[in-house]
Amino acid sequence: MTAPHAERPHEPKHHEPDYVRAVDDLTERLAGRVSRDDVQAAIDEARSQIEPQSTVHDFLELLVERRAREILLARSKSGSETSERV
Repeated sequence: MTAPHAERPHEPKHHEPDYVRAVDDLTERLAGRVSRDDVQAAIDEARSQIEPQSTVHDFLELLVERRAREILLARSKSGSETSERV
């Protein structure tokens, strides 16, 4: 019998961000306004801004998704995307 707090080798030590799901969710929320490729590019940009300085990964997916939404909003306001609010 293993101790209740013993680490199991098959379980991650912390939450691994699921960026595919983040792209899927954001693409679905913005359907018809922003393409999946644009969402993926915004997620990639947000990751490059946030991940290097991140020390805690538990909320990284949420922070990256939020930043990606801000990026898409800024692009829509500048006219490089649709003019609808994202």
